[in-house]
Amino acid sequence: MSEAKSANQNSGRWIYSVASKVTRNIPGLTLTIIICTLAAQISLLAASYLPLKAIILIGSPSIPSYFPEYFKAFEQRELFVGLCLAAIAFYLLYLASESITKKLTVLGSEKLVSNSSKLIVFDGQDDVARKAYLRLTRSLAAVVFLALTIAALGFIYLELSVAVISFWLLMGVVARAITALKKGHSSSTSEATYELVNSMGSFGFLAAFSYLAYDLLSDTPPSLLPAIIGVLLTRQIMQRATLLIQDVILLKEQRLQISALFFSGHKLIGETKSKATRFWNIFTKTQIDNWVPALVNSIAQKPYTEHCVNWHQSGVHDVFALEVNSKNSLGATDTYLIKIFNTTRSTLAINEATLLSEPHILNLCTIPFIHATIMDGFHCHIFRPEHLNKVPAIEFGTHQLELTKRLMRSIPSPSLVQKYTRSRPLLWDRLNDSALANLGEALEISKHQEAFRAFMRDIENTRYLLRTLPLHICNSQVGKDQIFISSTGALTASYWGNWSLEPIGASLHISKKLEPSLPALLLDLQAQRDDTQAVTAQHLYLSALCFQLDQLLVRQNYISAAEILPQISNLTSALNRPVLEVAICNV
Repeated sequence: MSEAKSANQNSGRWIYSVASKVTRNIPGLTLTIIICTLAAQISLLAASYLPLKAIILIGSPSIPSYFPEYFKAFEQRELFVGLCLAAIAFYLLYLASESITKKLTVLGSEKLVSNSSKLIVFDGQDDVARKAYLRLTRSLAAVVFLALTIAALGFIYLELSVAVISFWLLMGVVARAITALKKGHSSSTSEATYELVNSMGSFGFLAAFSYLAYDLLSDTPPSLLPAIIGVLLTRQIMQRATLLIQDVILLKEQRLQISALFFSGHKLIGETKSKATRFWNIFTKTQIDNWVPALVNSIAQKPYTEHCVNWHQSGVHDVFALEVNSKNSLGATDTYLIKIFNTTRSTLAINEATLLSEPHILNLCTIPFIHATIMDGFHCHIFRPEHLNKVPAIEFGTHQLELTKRLMRSIPSPSLVQKYTRSRPLLWDRLNDSALANLGEALEISKHQEAFRAFMRDIENTRYLLRTLPLHICNSQVGKDQIFISSTGALTASYWGNWSLEPIGASLHISKKLEPSLPALLLDLQAQRDDTQAVTAQHLYLSALCFQLDQLLVRQNYISAAEILPQISNLTSALNRPVLEVAICNV
């Protein structure tokens, strides 16, 4: 437990505690992996170096004088073939070592997790454990490899090794200084850190090569062979040091999960809180008093003198909302609803802003949307509602159905339809052969085989009928905290993160009461939309059933899906019958 706790104090101590834990639990396996990793790295280095020597050899009239003396005991052609065969052998050794390392890493991570004697801590823990163990053993091997390589470089070319060590020491001091200066500020992203480390490695090799070039042009240049070997070793040092730093960074990013997996006394607590700390910090009383007045005043462009802020339950995880009542100098009060989306909800924020920013949508039941912006890296939406009266929870089902029907009056603009169809499948696209094939496989061992075959015979006609229906904006996932009702009974929605375009009739709840209510709904739609004049109640019912089928396929409720297939087949046949009769009359 003390080892795990040390992780919270110092990253270096945490890395050391994890390495100690691993080497104590499975010392033989860890040592074998380190040896195999070293063998792979050295073999790859030799496989890269030997072809160069072979090319230099075959391009020379004789064996170069700077080659080792024992090489001169061989014929030039024999030596060339020997170097080529050695390069191939080292490359095969590299492949074999890599394969052994992968297999032993899986075995080692499984032993570590089983030794902790825990239940499943989180989803995907085996993959996290395997990658963590791989990075840890690779880091240990990199440390050994760097020590051996720097020692070899020092033996061959002392001045160059001093230059390489000096470079990394200087980079370490610079990184420490930058970290100290940025303390308390938002840290850079992992991607930016990796790019910076890669740039450091490349710059280090360039600096080392510049020193080598300067030394070769000096009055006392080094021998050619040590210079060539020095370049190769320097490149390997820069690459391995870069990978080592990146592996350590990745291990630190998953320290909570790794500690929970490998330390028997450590539990996975506080992970969600640590990830959301920056998001939560926006909603402290001090922060709210600072940014809310500034944001409202900048958006409204009014000199408000007082702001009363209350928490608003958005009903969506990681989407926080505030009710703001702003009073001006004349005593008049304006109400605002501010929603902030955590980074995990950025897609929902973009979806909502895309819809509500579209200027030519008719009959959309939404509270007035006035602005979208980015605040401290989080999406922020500002609304100007006339009221904030949520529907009573006990009446939610009734009002949700009513809102669903009213949304069928909404007419999406051509530009919105174009954007949507270019990026997402519509209902008839989602009922494709691939999705239905899984349903067919499941129903092969059920009593619904014949119903499925009948449905598939008419599937193209069903898709055609769905394509002929006008589209509307659907908000099927709206919850009880997101529907407002006025004193006159008008319904509006405050959340549109999961909106979609669907044929009218889709998202209607299938029940015994639905079919008798469709004629009245159709009359209302035909009064509001000119493009519904050719639509019948059967079209609405077919659309509702197909939407229900799609939802059931997503949830893999195949038996429930099979039970509505006969209704879809019958409606498709009935709606196609008038077309067939007209075609026969025209013959």
